[in-house]
Order: sequence, then structure tokens, then C-alpha cells
Amino acid sequence: MRHWKQLGEVLVAASITNTLSHSHSATINLPPNLALGLTQPLILKILSNPAHHASHKLRFFEWSRSHHCPSPAAYSVILRTLSREGFYSDIPSLLHSMTQAGVVLDPHSLNHLLRSFIISSNFNLALQLLDYVQHLHLDPSPIYNSLLVALLEKNQLTLALSIFFKLLGAVDSKSITACNQLLVALRKADMRVEFEQVFQRLREKRGFSFDTWGYNVCIHAFGCWGDLATCFALFKEMKGGNKGFVAPDLCTYNSLITALCRLGKVDDAITVYEELNGSAHQPDRFTYTNLIQACSKTYRMEDAIRIFNQMQSNGFRPDTLAYNSLLDGHFKATKVMEACQLFEKMVQEGVRPSCWTYNILIHGLFRNGRAEAAYTMFCDLKKKGQFVDGITYSIVVLQLCKEGQLEEALQLVEEMESRGFVVDLVTITSLLISIHRHGRWDWTDRLMKHIREGDLALSVLKWKAGMEASMKNPPGKKKDYSPLFPSKGDFIDIINFMTCAQDTTNINDGEENSCNEIDEWSSSPHMDKLANQVSSTGY
Repeated sequence: MRHWKQLGEVLVAASITNTLSHSHSATINLPPNLALGLTQPLILKILSNPAHHASHKLRFFEWSRSHHCPSPAAYSVILRTLSREGFYSDIPSLLHSMTQAGVVLDPHSLNHLLRSFIISSNFNLALQLLDYVQHLHLDPSPIYNSLLVALLEKNQLTLALSIFFKLLGAVDSKSITACNQLLVALRKADMRVEFEQVFQRLREKRGFSFDTWGYNVCIHAFGCWGDLATCFALFKEMKGGNKGFVAPDLCTYNSLITALCRLGKVDDAITVYEELNGSAHQPDRFTYTNLIQACSKTYRMEDAIRIFNQMQSNGFRPDTLAYNSLLDGHFKATKVMEACQLFEKMVQEGVRPSCWTYNILIHGLFRNGRAEAAYTMFCDLKKKGQFVDGITYSIVVLQLCKEGQLEEALQLVEEMESRGFVVDLVTITSLLISIHRHGRWDWTDRLMKHIREGDLALSVLKWKAGMEASMKNPPGKKKDYSPLFPSKGDFIDIINFMTCAQDTTNINDGEENSCNEIDEWSSSPHMDKLANQVSSTGY
């Protein structure tokens, strides 16, 4: 009996296969008696046959559905086939029928379909799949997290953000990675308003708490935006706030040091760096590079050189960025000889100079009265055809304008444009000022030929019209004695303000003394003190 049943299934499968192979119409005409021999294993066998085209399988599936309720496995096979062969237009109707019939697909099939939709950029189908999961009251977390991460990888940030707010209720501890990646993408896109919205929603969400990566992302973002109070508030949470204990790591300290440097608090950053040297969080390449860059920008060349030497002695090879920062600092401090010696050391150490390195050298030589050496270097780089960009041309054009060589500056702009470099606003401004000084208004049209950006062209025309109008109607020379900053209030208000500030300072001193006794094993007591100052006064 069993053999007769197997033989019957083979004959039914052969008949259906033959009909599918020779049918070219939109529907297939199978004898009704074949439906009696259909079983779920037989349906799966036909749908899985690689010899059949996807369109034939879909027609068979529709025919079998009119006689038998398809199993979840049958839906999974036909959906995978359609997505693999690119028949995406037929999938929405199947998802709708599955929703109406309450058919539940296994998680592996859902993830496979979602991955296929994302790779092919069919985001509407991905959203429909998510609606299907929600309608059947399945756990949306796995597919929600996968969809969010996939959209971010496809740079669909706006869509990912809307899905996050739509499905905020599905966010739990399993969504930490997806939420962290969303915050990273918002930070890179400089979308501060949206970043703060996501940040606040996550903090208000029950059952969700940031991990170390999440805290570091937020500290870095708010540090870049100058919100030092929020940075230190999060740092205090990491060390044992209401959300639980999440230990700060070296990335946390690097982000806070970078935030301090951005806001000009280099002394505090150096103090924290000195404390880290003797702790478990030893400085790394990013710590050294950020501090060298900050010290060089603020003319603290002794500190910059000391940190640079410590970086080398601790086994870290300075990269191009570290050398560039130190070179720029030397030129700003008018230490031309030291800058040239540093550049020679950079080449001897095998560190490859970048285009920005040569821009620093040329600009620094111009600023320190070595115009001939700078121009010679510029010409040599042009002959070699490397390490010259639009900024290099802009630096030289600016110097020529300062020296009154307007004709040479315009020729250089023409050469700059012929090499494919965009004439930027700095170059245009320098030339316009020089044209105005020499009274050569007819050369403005010559300059306009080399401006590609429409916004800049409009600005040049407005600048020219305004300058010509001011030349025809010069402003009066009557002195204006009105105060630049009108004062309001009384002298007693200033006294009260100073008193309040003094009281606040005294309170802070007491808090600082008390917090110094809290954590004897802290990696950076100075950072703890700064965090307590911020929490009490807003810093």
C-alpha cells in the first residue's frame, strides 16, 4: 500500500512538472483530480525543483492554494524563490494573504527575506514585512534590529530614524547595537537635533540602558558640539549612577580630553593626560595626537614637544597628523628653523608627507618672511605634479595679492582653474580686495570667467555693485558717540552678581574638597573633580 502511494505521488508530480514545462500562459490548466493527490511534501518538492522557472512555481502555488491551504514552509519556499529571482512585484500579495490567513514564518526565513529586500533596496517590501510581523503579534525585535542596521548600512538615515520612532516600544536590551549605530550615524551626519531626540527617548525608555559603547558615542557627540556639562554628567553615570555601573574605558577619557581641548581647556586636558600615565588606562595614539594638536593650536609648544617625545618613547610612531600639528605650531610660534628640522626628521623617519603638510610649509614660510623659499617649493611641487591642491594655489594667490602682484595672481587663478581646482571664496575675496586697491574694476569680468559655483558668482556681483555704490557716495565722516554695548541696570546689580559668583565659588570649593575623598582608586581624580564642578554649576 505504501509503495502504491509513493507511485501515485510520483505520477502526480510528473504530470504537474510536464504541464508546467509546456505551459506558456498566465495560468495553468491542471486536471481537478490531480488536486486530490496533492500533499504538503509533494507541494514543497515541486516548489523546490530547480528545473522550474520562478513564474511557473508561482502559478503552481496559486493553483494549489485554491485547493489546499499552503503551509508556512510552502510560503517560505515560494517567497525565497521570488526574492532570489527578482520577482519582487508578486511578493506584497503573498504577504497580504499570509497576514489574512495568520500564517507564521520561521525567524530564519524572515531574516532571509529581509536581507534580500535590503540588498535590492526594496525598502517598501522591508516595511511591509515588518507590518506583517506586527500584525501577527510576533516579537519584532530581531527583524526590527536587523532592518535598522541594514538601513544605516545603506545610508537610509531618514527612513531608519522614522522606523526608530515608530517602533520605539520594541526597543529593549537586545537593541543596544542597533541604537548605538543609529547614534553614530546621526553624529557623523551632524544631525544634532535628531541625535538629542533619540538620546532622550532612549534615556526615558524602561528596560533600556546604555552600554560602554553607547556612553562613549554620546560623550563624543556632545563633546564635538561643545556641551561639556552633558559629557561630564554621562561620565558620572558611567562611574556609578542610577543606571548601574558601567566602567569608563580609554575611549571615554579620549573623548573627554578631546572635548576639553575643543573648548580651549588645554590645561585640564594635560592634567588628565598626566594622571592617565600612571593608571590602568594608558594613553594611546589618539590621546597623544589630540593633545599635540591642541597644544600646537594654543602656542603651547613646550607641552606639545614634550608629549610628542613621550609618544615616541612609549613605542608609538607619530603619524602624518601629529607631525602636521607640530609643524603648524612651530610656524605659528615663528620657530622656522625648528619647523624645517622637524620636517627633515619626518622624512628621515619614513613618515609620508601629505598635501596638507606642504600647505603648512608654504603658508608658514610666507608668514615668516621666507616668501622666496615658499614660492620655490610651490613651483617644484607643480613640476612634480603632486602634493598641490586648490588650497595650495589659494595660499600663493593670497601672498601675491599682498605683494601687489595682481597680474601674476590672476594668471595663477587661470592655471588653477585649468588644472580642475575650484576657485574658492578665500581666493576670490583676496583678488577682489586687490582689484579694489588697484582700481582695476575691468578685471572683475576676467575673474568671473573662472568662478564655477553660482552662489559665489552672485556674491561677487553683489560685492562689486556695493563697492561701486560706496565709491560714488562715500559715507560721512561725522563721529558717532553712541555706545557699542548699551548698558542697562544699576551698579548694585553688578555688586550682587559678583557676590553670587563668589558664593558659588566657595560652594564649589567645598564640593571639590569633598569629592576628592570619594574615589581613591580613580584613574583620573582631576576628571572626577571637573565632573562634580559641572554637575553643581554647569561649568
